[in-house]
Amino acid sequence: MSNAFVIAKFTNSNGKTEIYYGATDPIVIMLGSVSAAYEFFPNEEALINRLSEISSHWGNRGFIYTNINNNKEKNMYWILSIFKKNTREYYYGERSHVIDKATSVKGKNRLIGKAYNTKELMLWQLEYHKKNSPKSKYIAV
Repeated sequence: MSNAFVIAKFTNSNGKTEIYYGATDPIVIMLGSVSAAYEFFPNEEALINRLSEISSHWGNRGFIYTNINNNKEKNMYWILSIFKKNTREYYYGERSHVIDKATSVKGKNRLIGKAYNTKELMLWQLEYHKKNSPKSKYIAV
């Protein structure tokens, strides 16, 4: 395909709106049998700008955002969410540093990690979290 990046918006089987974003080919293949609205972009900067517009306009309406990459691309940047009793901490940065933090967490804390192929996508997602969870802690590692 001529456009390397895409945003696909669709309703999943649970009735929730999902937004897949990232590399065009794997998303189009994954959603081949699903009715989805597609927006194509020539570069990652245009993709991130549109994601920012969507999140600014719609806010936190329960959309599920998922980054989909080509298998050839390495997920070098991560965001790790650690849920403690009444707080949430986000650790973000290069993969190895975030994984080191994840392996050092003790206790019954819940961990959720997401990987990103570029720093820009990770930072966009982090801004989204900051808007929707301003009381959480954000720590670069």
